[in-house]
Amino acid sequence: MASSSLPPPPTDRVPLPPDVSVSGVDPEEAAEAEVSSAPLKRGFLTKQGQHWKNWRRRLFILKPDGFLRYYNVKDRAKLGGTLDMQQCTAILPGGKCAQVKWFSGANRSCCFALCTTKRTLFMFADNEEDMRGWLAAFREVCPAGIPMCSFEDIRASWTGSTALGQHESVSGAAGGRVSVFRNASSDQGKVIPLASSMSALRKAASEALQMPLPTRIFLANGAEIASIALVRDDDMLYCSAGEDFCLGSTVFLQGRAVMVLLHRKNNQPLGGFACWFSPVMFIIFVFF
Repeated sequence: MASSSLPPPPTDRVPLPPDVSVSGVDPEEAAEAEVSSAPLKRGFLTKQGQHWKNWRRRLFILKPDGFLRYYNVKDRAKLGGTLDMQQCTAILPGGKCAQVKWFSGANRSCCFALCTTKRTLFMFADNEEDMRGWLAAFREVCPAGIPMCSFEDIRASWTGSTALGQHESVSGAAGGRVSVFRNASSDQGKVIPLASSMSALRKAASEALQMPLPTRIFLANGAEIASIALVRDDDMLYCSAGEDFCLGSTVFLQGRAVMVLLHRKNNQPLGGFACWFSPVMFIIFVFF
């Protein structure tokens, strides 16, 4: 008996056109979305902390939408911060940033300040290639016409060159700022531009805090400031009319208020107290 080939079983499947995916998403649109989400620049930069002035290496990612995000190197899922580069006011060479003490191991030709309307970041790249790449990426997303240095400007800034003219230093107009408080107070502070001299700083603090001209200004650790060169961007300053440093603060620990008052004289703690309370207990600690 001769064998005959059977016809293929019937199917309800209809062949898809070549430009339509199974999910119903146009492949061209998917490709465009993938490209638009790709970073404009990705790499490592070392930045100075906003409050603690130490240097930390961070992973930075700049997207075409103009947002610069940075992440912890060890835990890259941990977002450290976000900057809108449309709020950038200047990118200045490190040699013109008089108020920052650069990390001793940094390549001077790769140090720069990224100034925005909200804060200033002092950073440096690992090498010339990375520095040039970041500057090129910043030019694509920053507002047109702002002061923006080149790699050559950065290198020249350490030799006394004035290539950037009137923008040769990071001043209040370029984004440098400090927070000022009355002595013994940690609230109702004011943010003022970073002044170029101690007399200008005292005057600005007096006007902002509506207090007599302060004769003594302290850092948050109680150290008295003798020179404007010791003041850095984003520092917290405490203004005194002559009395010794006194920092008052209230914090919350697991729902319980804790009040701490510290007194310092000649940078040595004299004493203070702390209060701890719960619905059934109230304790006061006094120490000297």
